[in-house]
Amino acid sequence: MKRITRLIAIGLLLLLGVSLCFNSTSVSASTKSSAAKYLKGTWATNSMGEFGGELQPQFYVMFTKNYIKYGHASNGEFRLDHKDKIIKVEKVKKKKNCYRIKAKSSIGSKYMFQTVSKKQVEYYGTWKKSKMKDTYSGSASLAKTTIPVSDDNVLK
Repeated sequence: MKRITRLIAIGLLLLLGVSLCFNSTSVSASTKSSAAKYLKGTWATNSMGEFGGELQPQFYVMFTKNYIKYGHASNGEFRLDHKDKIIKVEKVKKKKNCYRIKAKSSIGSKYMFQTVSKKQVEYYGTWKKSKMKDTYSGSASLAKTTIPVSDDNVLK
């Protein structure tokens, strides 16, 4: 089941879509800190799957200082499935509280999340601005969740 879940997640990363924000700049540690406050807490993918006999989001997601952690909920606790390294955080020009979090998976896939609001983060399967609209994935995008999952080790 774990292998199928990973294959589904990888497939979701390849879906197409549209971009909302375009201009960005590299940022300082203070911008990374601002993004961290914005991303604090537990997020959930828009796609659903079965884990432990329960229907739940394909992954629950937590952003830490250096990683994006993907996992499942079990008895109200976050169970880590895998984590990807955060490579860079950028502030998008002319968009208030709009950040791009560029990450790299353990197999070398480059992708990013971009904040849309305090409750929505969009997924793009690229780091290149010119390819964003071709690599958007609504099902791999994230929504803030109210499901109580332990958020130890999240960005503070």
